[in-house]
Amino acid sequence: RAKLSGLSWVPTGEGAPSPVSEAFDPAMASSAGVDRFSVVRRKSAKLGALISRMGLADAAVWRVLLRCGLKSELTWEHVVEEAESIASDGDVERASALLAHLNARHASLVGCRASALERLRSRPWLPSLAPSSAAEPSAAASQLRSASEVFPFVAHGVVWAAAP
Repeated sequence: RAKLSGLSWVPTGEGAPSPVSEAFDPAMASSAGVDRFSVVRRKSAKLGALISRMGLADAAVWRVLLRCGLKSELTWEHVVEEAESIASDGDVERASALLAHLNARHASLVGCRASALERLRSRPWLPSLAPSSAAEPSAAASQLRSASEVFPFVAHGVVWAAAP
């Protein structure tokens, strides 16, 4: 298992072979809703045609690959990588999808959460509205900003809340 998971042999969307432990199961990623993210598309295992050509039982092959570390969910490190891609592309829609995904699954993500959150704080990946004096409750996000821009008081160690 260790030898198989460490070798770079799985073809992915990136073109170059990848270790099993760095690739995504395309079917499970789709059902988990993470296939919309560029990091997953780039690292998605492209083995379906090969498995079929070889006449192997595809369910058994995918099960073995999952046991060897094939991914089905984002890690905190993938979230940072996706946020960097979002910031680079300026993709507000994908930023909203990543934020919704984090809102729903932050507690179950594996990886180094503290370091990921620190890195995410300074990157402009959060969907936000352009500053305006007129409040429009149905306005859609139109730009990307960093957490320190959206929540400037946090950068100064100030935490506050308001009661209704």
